[in-house]
Amino acid sequence: MEGDGYYTLTPGTYYVTVSKFDINQSNDDTESELLNAEAPWVSIFKSGDDIESTIFSETGPSEYVNKTNIHKMTGYDATSTGLSGDWGNCHTTWFNPTKWGYDVKLIGIVTVTTGTGDVTNISIDQHLVGPIDLHIPCQFNGTTLCNQDDLNEANDPYNLNKDSTPVKWANIVNQSQLSDMEELTPANTDWFQEFVGPADWTSVNYSYLIPSSCAAQNDGNESECFPFKVKDLKYVTPTEGAPYAVYNICPGTLNNIMPLIYDDVNEAWVYMDIIPQPQIALEAGTETWIVLRAGPSSSFFNDFPATTPGSPPENDPYPRIYTLNSMPPDDTDQLSYVILAKVTKLPDDQFQVDQYVTGSLWGDRIKMGTQTATYYYARI
Repeated sequence: MEGDGYYTLTPGTYYVTVSKFDINQSNDDTESELLNAEAPWVSIFKSGDDIESTIFSETGPSEYVNKTNIHKMTGYDATSTGLSGDWGNCHTTWFNPTKWGYDVKLIGIVTVTTGTGDVTNISIDQHLVGPIDLHIPCQFNGTTLCNQDDLNEANDPYNLNKDSTPVKWANIVNQSQLSDMEELTPANTDWFQEFVGPADWTSVNYSYLIPSSCAAQNDGNESECFPFKVKDLKYVTPTEGAPYAVYNICPGTLNNIMPLIYDDVNEAWVYMDIIPQPQIALEAGTETWIVLRAGPSSSFFNDFPATTPGSPPENDPYPRIYTLNSMPPDDTDQLSYVILAKVTKLPDDQFQVDQYVTGSLWGDRIKMGTQTATYYYARI
């Protein structure tokens, strides 16, 4: 979804998945740009789409066999290999695949229904939160010894498998699965290969971020921004009046919803990802708590969090960022509070930031009988 992308939803059920097919372009001759990336890919598709059966196809390990010939083999000698010495008296074939490995995980299910008028209802069944382990074991099914005098590079078992006609890899039991995978077309080839997390690129000063994308934040200091990071604390000296402290906060989401922050200059609530980002005034006093506040909607199902801003702001359950001069109050049935960071003013115009949340969040609300609702949050 980089580059401010979006996905148009019509009524129906959508699957969000992450997949990995155990094949590479160096020795497996696939022509698929997607598979050649040799990295997991995310799919978003509607139930009944043509790719559904391909994405949800059989999963399992990669399986290999081998064949070792103890007879002199034509084509495998020092001259053809460039190695020192004749090594062709005993030759082991390539790691010969007999089955491609594949794994897929369901991240979530999105259900879209129509309501009264132009209202569209969207519910999300989140299956995975946090790092995802795509596990494709490698199974070696043993080596066969032989003593054939007619084996050469052309009819080596591996090459016979790889170069078979009319279909390559004829000895692969799930060869048709590879054909189906090669038919998948990437919607966007601006993917981030080998990108794991901010620490991986900030520590060695390189970046996989696309310029002007939501990942890059486009704030002039890309390498030091992660969701909900409090930064750029400083004092502002107005034309009239005493200096006051301000800060910026990097955009983050709660359940994929962009919270609101208060723009003190324009005296208006704005979305966190507005460009340029407004400076937010710190509360008076030595300590300030930066808090994410959210609550359930007023609908019959009390969907959490509310997805549409309301008014007045002080009672609105839509996610908003507040700066408080004291610890936030206890959670209630209507509102919950997450401390993102705490700022302490130090001498000589310095600040100490204790950052408690370092990524976007996924929250859930559980209400049991007359007990006060309990809120749970996890980093995504």
